[in-house]
Amino acid sequence: MSKPTYRHDAQERLAEAIRDRCLRELQQAWEQAGISGLCGDGRWEVAIGRLRMLTGEELLGDLPAADDGS
Repeated sequence: MSKPTYRHDAQERLAEAIRDRCLRELQQAWEQAGISGLCGDGRWEVAIGRLRMLTGEELLGDLPAADDGS
């Protein structure tokens, strides 16, 4: 198996950061919907709705600046 390239490492870190952000958003929306009194189905709809509303800027906004490897 070959060693991952720098580009692959950067893409993997980006994918992990986006996944982590989505999971945080889902959890926060789920919890907030529960506090608002929604049932499980309602909480799920709110959480998915939050993911659908995320912008690229929101997903990438808290990431460190890209390092081009030079």
